[in-house]
Amino acid sequence: MKILIDSDVCLDVLVARVPFVIDSAKIFMAMESKIINGVITAESFTNIYYILRKQLGKQDAMNKLIKIRSISSIGPVLSSSIDKALHSDWSDFEDALQHQIALECNCKLIVTRNIKDYKLSLIDVFSPRDFVKYKLSKS
Repeated sequence: MKILIDSDVCLDVLVARVPFVIDSAKIFMAMESKIINGVITAESFTNIYYILRKQLGKQDAMNKLIKIRSISSIGPVLSSSIDKALHSDWSDFEDALQHQIALECNCKLIVTRNIKDYKLSLIDVFSPRDFVKYKLSKS
């Protein structure tokens, strides 16, 4: 199953955000085991690096990005994604862009802790906890 992983879920694992790290780490373990194909957008990589570098320093940030890159696919930011997000009815451009990338990558769903921001999504949106409970446990 191909799913888009939002940057907040990545950061839960990379900086061990309690209590969120537990469910988010299960998703990353499923990615490592190739049970799911986790897609992380190119934009998310730059955002994650920015946050990690401030907290951990450049080298540790890069090492963590290398690790998640080794188990994930990249959702490219295409001009079509940007155009559709710009002309959408979404209130938040970043979320609209994530959604468009998920659609263009043929993701079946989006995993994020910001579910309320995805009310207009054309595909299912799950919190990490609900994804682990309702989807991952059935894989």
